[in-house]
Amino acid sequence: MTDVSPYIGKLSRSGSCFIEAPPQFTTHELGAAVELFVFEHLTKFQQTLAVLPGFSLDDWTSGLKAYADVHPEYENLVFSYYPATADLEYQDDQGVFTQYLIGLGHLESESWFDKKPRYYFEVKSTPLDWNTPLYMSGEQYKKMKRICVDDDSVYIIFRVFNMLTDRIDVKLYINPAQLEEQGKLDFTTIGDWVVAPGIA
Repeated sequence: MTDVSPYIGKLSRSGSCFIEAPPQFTTHELGAAVELFVFEHLTKFQQTLAVLPGFSLDDWTSGLKAYADVHPEYENLVFSYYPATADLEYQDDQGVFTQYLIGLGHLESESWFDKKPRYYFEVKSTPLDWNTPLYMSGEQYKKMKRICVDDDSVYIIFRVFNMLTDRIDVKLYINPAQLEEQGKLDFTTIGDWVVAPGIA
């Protein structure tokens, strides 16, 4: 898990998103706010460290992107819906992001050093603490398992927590299927999949 709190700010109408929203905002609009929050901070991450070359609005692939046009900076947003594998997808054509993750110890150099994988970012949010269980649909779980065994793809869960407070933060689960095997994440199913930190 990676703490990216230096790149996280408060979500509010005075900030970049509208997470502290009036009650009339829908669940979809709140979901779009959290995804926009992640998108903008990945953009800031690129501007600060230059580890996501070419990252753009085109990489935000979720259908919730269409709701972002209520934000004044995105009111002219053009969105064409197509089935997406994850909320954001990024092709690391130059291998820069992969090398960055290797340097942090999140990917094994032996397996990923010369790779230029496609990244699938899934956003999961909660108003509670980071260790609150998150939920995945059966289809999301299947996609995660499929991607995590693909040598050309990396699946990352962005766990946004404390989202309605000024302590909003993010933890990353990189290759969660592998974390499951290591006992660092616990997956149980009660219809949908419930994902919680493991005891390893």
